[in-house]
Amino acid sequence: MYYEIRSNIYSDYGVQKKPSMTSKINFIRGGLIPLPEFHEFNVEVNYTNDNPPGPLVGPTSFPMMNASLIEVLQNCGADNLQLFPVRMINPETNQEWDSHQAVNILGMIDCVDMDQSESFLISGSPNDAPPLVDFDEIVIKQEAVMGASIFRIPHSPSTIIVHESIINALKANPYPGGWGISAFPVETV
Repeated sequence: MYYEIRSNIYSDYGVQKKPSMTSKINFIRGGLIPLPEFHEFNVEVNYTNDNPPGPLVGPTSFPMMNASLIEVLQNCGADNLQLFPVRMINPETNQEWDSHQAVNILGMIDCVDMDQSESFLISGSPNDAPPLVDFDEIVIKQEAVMGASIFRIPHSPSTIIVHESIINALKANPYPGGWGISAFPVETV
């Protein structure tokens, strides 16, 4: 079984402004980002010491994870992560956090069963790419995934899909205050 994950969708705190990036720096294409691994991204947030960043923060188009979450992913077989340091800054309080890394999930898997999934078209297909859609319900073809732990899908590249072993590992290893992740089951055929 697989799940779609997002940072806590019920939080009042989060990213206020993503870093400006050139067209070569894209976290949803699934390709290697041509930056040195020590390149730091500065991100404006509204977190406070009373409400600090959780293990997964930011939009799925620019996910940021702390070391504990990255360790769970890697222990579950996620070997397709390109990591960059992040400095989160609250400009109103001047508080800063450097506990997270921006995570580029390498590779996309074209595994969606479009006939069984429920979606609506966002835009047509540029070049040979699949059309972009917004899914109400995702159904993936199990054999096409080939056991991947974490991946994106070309029809909705901002969507992050994880194997149930990751969700089970998160449940088995509670994080103080919670993991800050919303997980939605994805049907497989």
